[in-house]
Amino acid sequence: VSFALALIAYVGTRPGQRVQFYGLLRKFSHLQCTELDVSMWDPPPVSPAALRALAHELHIYCPSLTGIIFVHDLEPTLVCLVEGIWRVDHESNPDALWREVQ
Repeated sequence: VSFALALIAYVGTRPGQRVQFYGLLRKFSHLQCTELDVSMWDPPPVSPAALRALAHELHIYCPSLTGIIFVHDLEPTLVCLVEGIWRVDHESNPDALWREVQ
């Protein structure tokens, strides 16, 4: 999976900052991948269903997103948009994605 072009990491987002984060997302019309630290969320969205739902929500505000790295307690989980469906990608190494940016 290649996530070239625009890339942003917004680490440490708390649920109360979601509206501000969504406003920022709307400004990045070519953003393809973002990283979101959900470690401080209570409860944290760690199940595949919760991560897919959150990815879908983020995609509403930034339709160019095709990959989202959710970090919980320093453990990254990549969720990718595949044929219109958000899926947890167990095969890709999220740390390697940052090296693929051109």
